[in-house]
Amino acid sequence: MTAPPPPGWYLDDYAQMRWWDGSTWTEHVQRMPMAPMAPIDPRNVRPALTTVAAILAFGGVLSTSVSALLAGVSIAVLSKISAARRALLPNWFDAYMYGAVILYLIIAVLLLLGGLGLIQRRRSGAVLTAVGCVVLVVFRLLDYGAILPALKSAVPTTSATRTGVVIGLALLVFPVVTLCLACGPRTNRWLARTT
Repeated sequence: MTAPPPPGWYLDDYAQMRWWDGSTWTEHVQRMPMAPMAPIDPRNVRPALTTVAAILAFGGVLSTSVSALLAGVSIAVLSKISAARRALLPNWFDAYMYGAVILYLIIAVLLLLGGLGLIQRRRSGAVLTAVGCVVLVVFRLLDYGAILPALKSAVPTTSATRTGVVIGLALLVFPVVTLCLACGPRTNRWLARTT
């Protein structure tokens, strides 16, 4: 027969440390000792808000690329309308539509570089993301102010058009949220820490 273990703290059936007096368990218990954790270097911790800002910036790349594609499709569709309706559009309309495609692609590049910069913890990432978001919001608002009145005279307004306008305005929430996160105080503090 083997000898019982010497008195001491042992793990019991309830996953806690209990005192063994050498012959029986006592009522004395204590918590399990925690293994020491390695210290966390705060320079290596990525705040969640900065990561979210980068993800939203990458989402902005996708949305502005789709917007550029849709603007290109609009150019193709409008080139097929009758000459009488085309004459109702302002003279600047074609140049504006081509400029919109180019501007959407520039915004997509700014947001892509900004998102990559945020992930890599570069101050330029926050700046490029902010510039891309501001340009996108301003352009979308100007776009609705200039394009919708010009299109009303040439293209009949439908419920699909109105729904598209409402959705487009609602989608402005994303660049505004991205801008707030990229320029927020937590992101700035994190980017300001030296690596």
